[in-house]
Amino acid sequence: MNTMWQKIRSNRRSLLFFLFAIGLIVRCVFVALYPGTNYFEGSSLRYLNVAQNMIVGKGMSIYVDTARISSPVKQFVNLPFIDKPALYPWLLSVSMSIFGSSLIMIQLVHALLMALIGPLFFLTYERLTKNSAYAIICGIGGAIWLNSARFEVTILPEALVALPIAITLYLFSQKKSSSSGLWKNGIIAGVMIGIGTLLRADVAFLPIFLFVGLAFIFGRKYSFQMLFPFLVGFIIVMGVQTGYNYNASGGKFLPLGYSNGIAAFEGISQFGDTLGTVYSDNRLKILEDQADLYYPRGPERDQERTRKALEIIKERPIWFVKTVIKRIPLLIIPRGLFIVEDGTPTKKTSEDFAQKFPASLFREFRETPGIAIVKLGSSLLGLILLVFSLLGCWKWRKNYTFWMLPFSIVAYFFLSHLPVNVEPRYFYPAVPFLIPLAGTFFIKKWSVRK
Repeated sequence: MNTMWQKIRSNRRSLLFFLFAIGLIVRCVFVALYPGTNYFEGSSLRYLNVAQNMIVGKGMSIYVDTARISSPVKQFVNLPFIDKPALYPWLLSVSMSIFGSSLIMIQLVHALLMALIGPLFFLTYERLTKNSAYAIICGIGGAIWLNSARFEVTILPEALVALPIAITLYLFSQKKSSSSGLWKNGIIAGVMIGIGTLLRADVAFLPIFLFVGLAFIFGRKYSFQMLFPFLVGFIIVMGVQTGYNYNASGGKFLPLGYSNGIAAFEGISQFGDTLGTVYSDNRLKILEDQADLYYPRGPERDQERTRKALEIIKERPIWFVKTVIKRIPLLIIPRGLFIVEDGTPTKKTSEDFAQKFPASLFREFRETPGIAIVKLGSSLLGLILLVFSLLGCWKWRKNYTFWMLPFSIVAYFFLSHLPVNVEPRYFYPAVPFLIPLAGTFFIKKWSVRK
């Protein structure tokens, strides 16, 4: 066995193929265990709805009920899809056109794409540290980390977000001395982050953190030099989405769609107070007397939600800060351990799902022990990774430059989501970047060169 591993490790091409292969195998195992949309049915089905319309020639549209809740008659119509970025339904339509409507084939496409994370991590951290042992730790971790691999085969755009970010990190990991090299890397990086943003809109402000990290590594001057070509690539990608939304919405400026108001309302109602429900989606529909959150009059309704949510936060700032603090474990611990799926409107503090956590988990151990063990094991894995990340960063606090880029990604996803609604899947694109942080704990201080 050692001889085989030595042969793989000694040949760069074999090592990269090995990292890709084991990453693909792990993800395919999860496809076999969790075939289909699994876990996020509502969101997944909306994207599949749009993709199916595209395939049958109805354009990028979504089939939604535009009737009022109080109306006894449903009014399903096809409307232009403008509430979320358009890239993921487009990717789904391409996959479904080639492989048919099989959900498993879509998952396998995800697995194939995300298996590139392992080789990318190896190449990136080899560049940053010149330490092959550390680079291999990062590569293997990226390939086989179960919490990431499990999520990357769900039919959701968040499952693919880590890939364009990882490509950007690879491009940022080596300082380019020539102007042509800097421009090439900058434009491609801008396009990659643009692609990430068109998968999930909250990636849009990640460049602020990335360029701060780049300044720590290669200096402020180089960071500013890279910024302009980066913006060129990023703006080109954003321009395509903005132009589509402008035409499809009848002249409204919607760069990435609209859901800020929904996220704000979900955030202030996340613990069962203020609006009287754990998650406010159903509550919002009742308040607005609309069967769908996004259609019709989505942009106008979202502006109204944003104003109302900000008024509540302004009236109760201390309460809001406490709510933000309570969200921290919900963001970093995989979904299912803390969240109890009960959307029944309530104003009782005892119905706060964080307080119902112990009893719900014990009940699940009695009724479905296998599922409970998976949830607990997944959460423990996430916590172990987080602990080693913190220990590694502290260990290398005086030599922080080589872990600053992945740290900037984790910090962004952590800080940007706490003020609004928190679900672990919003943080999952950042989980792979905890792996190189945790890996720093296992390498010796003298073994890394800048």
